[in-house]
Amino acid sequence: WPVMPRLSYFVACAFPLMVAVVCPALFGADAFVSAASTVRNVNAPVSVKCDSCRSMLERFTSGWEKVVSKQASQGRADAKDGPPTITYNQEIEDYLRGFCSSEEMKDFSPAIRNECEAVMEEHRRQVVATFLSVPEKIGSVGRKTKGAERFRKICGELAGVCDTNFTEMGKLSRCEACCRVVADAHFVLRRTHVGAAANDAYTAADLLEPLCSDAWKRYDDDPRKVDDVCEAIQDEHMDDLVKAVRQDDQPDTVAVCSNLGFCKKTQASRKSNAEQDEL
Repeated sequence: WPVMPRLSYFVACAFPLMVAVVCPALFGADAFVSAASTVRNVNAPVSVKCDSCRSMLERFTSGWEKVVSKQASQGRADAKDGPPTITYNQEIEDYLRGFCSSEEMKDFSPAIRNECEAVMEEHRRQVVATFLSVPEKIGSVGRKTKGAERFRKICGELAGVCDTNFTEMGKLSRCEACCRVVADAHFVLRRTHVGAAANDAYTAADLLEPLCSDAWKRYDDDPRKVDDVCEAIQDEHMDDLVKAVRQDDQPDTVAVCSNLGFCKKTQASRKSNAEQDEL
């Protein structure tokens, strides 16, 4: 071949292959993916039904620990080997029937509590069955929690109110982890009595204090990355995060994270163009 066609062939075919193989090896796959590809949608779907099921499940977990502990103290739970196991009885039935109007759910909006009632009315026994079939030790933290697995079973497979694929994305870039933090922050505020926009800055900051540790309860694909990025945001950009999520509609998470320095400006523009194409 003449020299120029050969060079053109190398640039068009061989060079991209070399970049795809060599660059991740030299600089790390996370950095390469973050710089080169469009950010994946790693956020939970925004809907009252999904918000309610997520909130119900998170609060039910803490309430369930109290129920199991009480049953164990009364000799009605077997805790000899592993997590306590209990038998469905009238006390558990009463707990389930009153859960959505209980202290555990009092901080949430009427819409969230009403949807909770709808799920519990139809699926309460299956909810308990899921907790019994996916047990964890009381007070579990870190990777030992079963929150994401229970969420997929209850809110996805059972109730069918959430697309749960966002919890199974594999390893995340720092940009994607930041997007999750921003989306979860808005979720925490919008489910309150007054909604996201009406929370004052001080109240919002208090509500978001456990945001980082809660990543371990919400995700089992890459919670450490979410936790680490969340800690960095809370340490350096908390005021900016609060300002970004104190609005009724969930903000453009990539744009917010671009402003915070976790996503590249080009990623924000690519996401914007993709959204326009869908309209």
